[in-house]
Amino acid sequence: MKCSNSNCQLYLSTNIRISDPPTSNPKFLYQCDVFAKCILASHIDSPGYYVEGLPSITNGFNNLEYSGLIYCKNKEVFDCINISLSSGSNELYYIDRGTTGNIIKCASSKCVSIEGSGNGIGYRDEEKMVSPSSGVKHYQYIITCSDGICTSENKAEVIAANNDISALYFIDSQNSKNIITCQNDIVVQKILCSAPTTASANAQLIDGTDPNSTITCNQDPLNSGYASNCESASECRVTTGVGCTDKTYYLVKDTTNYFISATGPYLYYCVKDENAISGISCTQVEDVGYYVNTATKKFFSCTSSSSCVSETVGDGCTSSNIGKIFIDNNLKVALCLDYNSVGMSAPLNSLTPNYFIFFFNIG
Repeated sequence: MKCSNSNCQLYLSTNIRISDPPTSNPKFLYQCDVFAKCILASHIDSPGYYVEGLPSITNGFNNLEYSGLIYCKNKEVFDCINISLSSGSNELYYIDRGTTGNIIKCASSKCVSIEGSGNGIGYRDEEKMVSPSSGVKHYQYIITCSDGICTSENKAEVIAANNDISALYFIDSQNSKNIITCQNDIVVQKILCSAPTTASANAQLIDGTDPNSTITCNQDPLNSGYASNCESASECRVTTGVGCTDKTYYLVKDTTNYFISATGPYLYYCVKDENAISGISCTQVEDVGYYVNTATKKFFSCTSSSSCVSETVGDGCTSSNIGKIFIDNNLKVALCLDYNSVGMSAPLNSLTPNYFIFFFNIG
């Protein structure tokens, strides 16, 4: 705490850089904790960016706003410099080296230190940004956070090193309907990460924070063609078996990204495989017929290897379900044949006399 003329200022959760004019290098650097206890630092723990100066309390002690930002290129205090903050409204992001797991967000000449978010969210790394002669900022590094740790990675190198990946996607931290896209820029002929833009309705995208997760964007009812929000969740990857369940069928949207889909048109069957790295291997269904996941009571039909759909499973053998497949009380697949006072059905997982038998498989 610093008091002058009956006015006291509380320095907490911050760094205080004191210069020795006329040089711009600091003479001292004080580091203050959440209890406003400050110590004179002889060195810093990690090179990088730190909030600096007297914080303003805008909404309780968990929402502190700073007017200063310093960058330390190594662990020596004398190599820390002040960073000029932009008055623009565009948000700039840095890893907070003073608080593990936090991100520094700066806009309109102010900075805040916030807890980094995971689950598909990414931040364009201002520290690793390059600005060519054109003056346009080029971003290739994305900050992601997981288990209380934030790291920055060159996503252009990740894409270039993987022939199966043409683009990576990240949910914008400020608006979940916006997506950051890292892909080849045809103008500059290099892989760049774009500013956040509104996602298309019902988009399915590879999560850049976890390739085994898919970002799914819901349609905005008030803005046709655009998303209202996007969320990331892990799902079965039929190419690797990761996230897939033994003896289970999955409808797949395409043979490029292999996204799981409610409408197909491809069907894959996954089983345990001790030779697979994931322990599960999946193969595409090629035969015409009916296929059932008995555990979930999901039923599929295929008229060709590229024309499979989800069908409705009858809820027991009733007058309204004659001719439909259903799962009986013993979790057996059966066909509802007739209905008088009680349902009459034929089990399809064993030969039944006097009834037509067609090709089927049970998951």
